[in-house]
Amino acid sequence: MLKPAWDDDLKAFIKSWRTVNEWLDAAEQVHPHRWQNTDHIHLQQLCGNQLANLPSALSRGEIFSVAQGANADPLTAFLWTMAWGHNGTNYGATRVNKITADPNAAAKIAQIVALALAGSIQAAFDGLQGQYRLTGLGT
Repeated sequence: MLKPAWDDDLKAFIKSWRTVNEWLDAAEQVHPHRWQNTDHIHLQQLCGNQLANLPSALSRGEIFSVAQGANADPLTAFLWTMAWGHNGTNYGATRVNKITADPNAAAKIAQIVALALAGSIQAAFDGLQGQYRLTGLGT
């Protein structure tokens, strides 16, 4: 049986993460000053409080913890995920500013997060491409 060309790369990647905790704890720089730029009007209006508390580095584990539990805040989960995902780039905050220009962005984000937290991952993903679509957010 032929193995895919990426098989060895995938195995090497998996071996590089010795434990789940290392995978969860690996932090990425997010450069809060780029996200707190007052030129990002829509982002400031939607996530102003969350931007003030944006750490300088984030890990997957921190994002998971802020997205779960009784005190979960969908906007913080969204912002931290976007900041982590765009880690060292100069364009991340600008893209998210365009995404948050949608006047219904907060409600759409809250619904997507609620579906995901309820275990309806497929419905959340489908919503991102349908009724909860945020222009500029690729899926």
